[in-house]
Amino acid sequence: MSPPISFVPRHSQPFTLEQAMQLEVDMLVAEVGRLENSLTHLRETQAELASFLKEDPEGDADGELAKAMEENDEVIESQSERVTLVKIALLNKVGEGGVRHMGLEVGEEELGGTANTAHQPDRAATGGAEVEEGMHL
Repeated sequence: MSPPISFVPRHSQPFTLEQAMQLEVDMLVAEVGRLENSLTHLRETQAELASFLKEDPEGDADGELAKAMEENDEVIESQSERVTLVKIALLNKVGEGGVRHMGLEVGEEELGGTANTAHQPDRAATGGAEVEEGMHL
């Protein structure tokens, strides 16, 4: 069996890959959904702010909107990275086939450079071995 995929975040995260791997699979899947929903709303907000600034450049005389957009960009990067971290935890727990079965994907662009991308076998390929759920954090 291949070693687990490792991950070194560029941004400060509230938990490590090792801590995420201790959570139940259902909790990890729910966290991906929650984060992706948050990212959708952040991106919509960014588009609205950009549209407003394009239509009325004088509407941000004090620079607060531009500052908010910069902060949102940082949050988007950090949360996107957190989605990748959680997906890698899922890959390590249930394998690529298990992740696909849950309707999730981890693309090469998500893994790019910050993960040890050794191929992970599907659970089926490992004889259907049960995955330990671990403790709750």
